[in-house]
Amino acid sequence: MVRVKHRYLLVQILYPSSPTPPSKNTKPTPLDTLAIHGPTADTINAGLLSRLIREKIEDLFGDYGAGAVGSSLSIKYLSNATSTFIVRCARAVIRLVWAACTFIGALPVGDRAGGKRGPGQGLGTRAEREVVMQVVRVSGTIRKCEEEAIRRARGLMGRVRGLEVMREAGITMGTGGVGGEEDRQDGAEDEEEEDAVMVDDDEDGEADDDGD
Repeated sequence: MVRVKHRYLLVQILYPSSPTPPSKNTKPTPLDTLAIHGPTADTINAGLLSRLIREKIEDLFGDYGAGAVGSSLSIKYLSNATSTFIVRCARAVIRLVWAACTFIGALPVGDRAGGKRGPGQGLGTRAEREVVMQVVRVSGTIRKCEEEAIRRARGLMGRVRGLEVMREAGITMGTGGVGGEEDRQDGAEDEEEEDAVMVDDDEDGEADDDGD
């Protein structure tokens, strides 16, 4: 019996725009810079994400893509609080799944992910929120993806605490104050390191963490 080799993709859901436009009386705060890493609505579940990825694969690659992915595609982990999820797929179709995640540009919003319609929307349409899905880790085991998800969540919490301290101290970002150019350069290097996709080519004989 041939054992199917799987790969796991850790995907970060980013929100480039706010769900509601800010009012004129609302003053921006340093924490607005982290809005892109906001939480995902509870109406978004593993079943919905799996269906959206399959639909996008069929749109991009037709019947070939849908047949190639088959039953190997599944969502093994989803955190609405940190907007991250882990996709499992066969190693042979990892590029198809990666491309499908990248091309998903919106997620449905409302009751049960699309039950509510926004103003001016007719029948048969659903409200959607613009998103960017970024693959940040590829691994042969789910454990490595989980460790990376924890590392990124801790890093984001550290940035939030740092910005809160700066706001309480009255320090504004990008003013050339404390730290000045050096801090901005360090921040740029951290961003480049964080955005780099990490690929872990584990041994094919290593057992998958989910028992497959």
